[in-house]
Amino acid sequence: MKTINFKTKIKSLSNFGSEGLMRTEELTEDYAELGFSKDDIEGMIEIALDKDLEFYNSPIEKERYIPCHAITALGQFEAVEALDRLLERLEFFHKDDYYREAVLYYIRKISYLKLDVLIEYFLDREKYPGLRVLVVEGIEEALNRDDILDKKAEKAFVEYLQRDDELDDFLNPMVIFMLLGITDDKYIDLIREVFETKPVNIYYDGDFEDVEIRLGLREERSKPREKNKMQKMLEAYEMEDKIQPIIFTEPKIGRNDPCPCGSGKKHKKCCLNK
Repeated sequence: MKTINFKTKIKSLSNFGSEGLMRTEELTEDYAELGFSKDDIEGMIEIALDKDLEFYNSPIEKERYIPCHAITALGQFEAVEALDRLLERLEFFHKDDYYREAVLYYIRKISYLKLDVLIEYFLDREKYPGLRVLVVEGIEEALNRDDILDKKAEKAFVEYLQRDDELDDFLNPMVIFMLLGITDDKYIDLIREVFETKPVNIYYDGDFEDVEIRLGLREERSKPREKNKMQKMLEAYEMEDKIQPIIFTEPKIGRNDPCPCGSGKKHKKCCLNK
């Protein structure tokens, strides 16, 4: 069997562009079928970390996606040795949707093997909230795969929700949702307190009464559901449109001015009252 060298393989990835990225598992490329193997892991890590291939800097459009293909391949080969370096580099690339989604794919593939590292990242207050959200999404995959990991995640989620200074309105409901998924109503008092004292975007999964209804702790709502941020913004825009004053852009024509129709008569004796 003819061996394909790594540079040739990487060059072949540039032909794919964005194909297979940000897709469902069924539509994601199988990199083993493309000729890659675990022997290529270190080379793929090097490509994945290459800042010169950062999406906005790469001079050749298709090459911009090579690091994303490398990261996706690392996930398929469960290359856990790349995790720490990818998490570090992700902070540089976090505005690149393709790169971020490729790292999420990778994290989902290896999360059950490196849950402790992911939990440590998630609990780090210094990390960018959007990347903590991404890591929690990866943790969810680990819990779906192995129930033994639930206790570790439960402890981390409770620790997070008990902190007074965790005020991200999207990360908060996400963690609540994850904790409910593995503990049902065990921490209902803590969850109530979070809803009452911290920002929680109800667009994510509803408000506290919605939580109670889903858990069977309440049959129906006691009050109308508060509108979420998006609904309030849309209503504000609609109201703004309704109350906008009518602005006349045409110059005002006096009663005694010549009529604009060109008749030569004064406006008051021509088109004013028509």
